[in-house]
Amino acid sequence: MYDLLNDYVVDLSVHRCKFNEQNAAIAHLERLDLLAGRPCVLVMDRGYGGLPLMISLERAGVGFAIRMRSTNFKAERALIGGPDGWADVRCDLKARLAPWRGAPEHGLMESAGSMRLRSTGPTQSAS
Repeated sequence: MYDLLNDYVVDLSVHRCKFNEQNAAIAHLERLDLLAGRPCVLVMDRGYGGLPLMISLERAGVGFAIRMRSTNFKAERALIGGPDGWADVRCDLKARLAPWRGAPEHGLMESAGSMRLRSTGPTQSAS
């Protein structure tokens, strides 16, 4: 984790990552006291955009902007009807819960029910 405004590394970890870095991001947040009276916004690249992380950030009161693939939340984004708007994303759908069965994230997503996310930018990727 890097502080852009103050130009320094806030927290760092090196480990194997099989398919995403969300757990590493959550571990960074748990080690840091981001809510110590200092507002912050986390800016993240693709690979971090999972619902468990977003739910954790929202519950902690941490603002975030995450670049997503054009296929993420495709059905919800189609309902927006343009490149910019808000969408209600159901976290408790069986298809969304299935990959997390048996993991702590399953309960987190189930308890969240849904969350409101904003989508901006192009709705289709050139790649």
